[in-house]
Amino acid sequence: MIQYRNMIRILELIWKISGGEKMRKRDIGMKMITALLSAAMMTASVTGCGTENEAAKTDASSKVETKFAADVKESTSGFTETAESSSVSGSESTSEEDKTTPDDKLIIVSFPSEYRNHWNEDKNYGDIEVRVDGIQIMSDGYEKLQQTITKCDKKLWDDSEQIYNESLEDIKEFQDDDRNFTCTYDNTVKLKRADSSVFSYERTEYSYLGGAHPSTLYAGYAYDTLSGRQLCLDDVTDDKDKIYEEVMKQLEESEDSSAFFDGWQDTIKKWFDNSGKTDDTGSDTEDGTEESHLNWYLDETGLSVIVNAYDIGPYAMGSRKISIPYDAGLIKKEYCAELKYPAQDVALYEGFTYTDVDGNEKSVYLSADENGDDDEYRNIVLNIAKAEDDTSPVKITLSGYYLESMYLVTAPDGGKYLYVDSISDNDWNELDVIDMNSDEPQLIKNSDDGALYDFNILDSDSFVMATRVGILGTYNVYRTYHVGNDGTPEADEDEYTIINDDYDWAERHTGESKGTGTIPELDNLPYYSALKTKCDISVMMHVDGSDEKKQETIPAGTVCIPYKTDVKTYVTFRSLDGKEFDVKVDIVNYEDTIDGKDQDDVFDGITYAG
Repeated sequence: MIQYRNMIRILELIWKISGGEKMRKRDIGMKMITALLSAAMMTASVTGCGTENEAAKTDASSKVETKFAADVKESTSGFTETAESSSVSGSESTSEEDKTTPDDKLIIVSFPSEYRNHWNEDKNYGDIEVRVDGIQIMSDGYEKLQQTITKCDKKLWDDSEQIYNESLEDIKEFQDDDRNFTCTYDNTVKLKRADSSVFSYERTEYSYLGGAHPSTLYAGYAYDTLSGRQLCLDDVTDDKDKIYEEVMKQLEESEDSSAFFDGWQDTIKKWFDNSGKTDDTGSDTEDGTEESHLNWYLDETGLSVIVNAYDIGPYAMGSRKISIPYDAGLIKKEYCAELKYPAQDVALYEGFTYTDVDGNEKSVYLSADENGDDDEYRNIVLNIAKAEDDTSPVKITLSGYYLESMYLVTAPDGGKYLYVDSISDNDWNELDVIDMNSDEPQLIKNSDDGALYDFNILDSDSFVMATRVGILGTYNVYRTYHVGNDGTPEADEDEYTIINDDYDWAERHTGESKGTGTIPELDNLPYYSALKTKCDISVMMHVDGSDEKKQETIPAGTVCIPYKTDVKTYVTFRSLDGKEFDVKVDIVNYEDTIDGKDQDDVFDGITYAG
């Protein structure tokens, strides 16, 4: 008789094939976005806002045995102590000791979201909605950078708690006025650079907390990848004055410069005068005040300086970014990006240009017809127009119901393709590939190999996709890909890495441990999924320093940490002392067996979604 957990697996498969019930994003209990990866939150130079943790799950793709063994010995939160401030003057350089990390082809980074909401029981609606993106470096060898991130994380956590609590008080005024009002705060992250020289990203803070209008602010961050040191402008250029001149030129030549505040030139000058130091936000500033803030980041094309609303002009003017390309010769060579096929992050209601496979320059403006009211659900329709006023756009129906991200990627032959990631049933993400080389954009296919979820694409030649699998339990997994000749993603490896760190804000900052909930004696491990053998089992043990494997027997009572899998025939585990071994799995009629024994007779702690 098929066991209950395996019946769930069958029902999940049927649900997926049939399309299931179309649920709204906020109604879905098991958040794939949250479950995907663990959160190490960084502060923005703008205000932060709080969340209640939904434990995010991660595992690094290349943790060495020493690192793995150290993880097990961590505190109940499984997190390293916060580093001291890394703020230094721009004159200090990275030491030789800091330059020991290999030059990875791809530094794997994820951005899990944390949510905190408040439900008004009397009026039956949500009156506070908060989302904050975290940052988790999943590749091994970047501990110093992670420690710097953790320092910022603590400030963001504290600020977010304060803002949430203040919103609870503020919302009472609207309740007394018999108004339904929702305080909304979103703090999201977009990765701009992640290589052996620079780790850089941009935070976008959207808030509407009852004022005259919403507020959207942008903050840029740049770090030395190997040392974790916050970078200032003096680090990356030998000619700050020319960068200042270029910024001033672009601002003066803008169409709305006549509407700038009186004395705006003094504001920009002050930013540059104070740009020789960094503060805890990772941005150039002398004293940490917004008035002194030089807001910038580095991406695949050059340096961008951010000017937010109200910085030098009224709210109606919005924010702007002044870009200075690397080929202008103003950025030190060691800080210039060298990507093989840079990917372009694109967004709705913003135009962009590109060169297709035949060398033709094309302009695109994207919009979307999204979901209906609470009683009506439909797939997103993406409108691809040549300009904002184009009345006859190409309409492409996507596989999901809620848009997550979009990237313009490049195939080896120079062809351009739009990768569109959207949320479908059960928090399942879908990736649609659109050919942008034809006279009219055409949908090629929906990827059946995973989607982006919380991962970004910087380089078309190397990026990460994730999915959810069921073998000795339900796991979220990922592997690396590149854009193939036909524009679709092609896997670089056969194995998937299992996302398996149990790491959350609440544990980190309160010291409270939730535990695995499955095996009490394993509750202090920094992993959300840890199995324990009930009997002696035969495994293929990995021989250190080689590809060789040899058959061994591990005893009953061995703690096994899921690490990798081919999804079909085996799961690679790690023991508490860092040893790796493969457990062969036979899957027949949705039943997992090991050496002819049912999985539950071999392991304690196996859990499946549902």
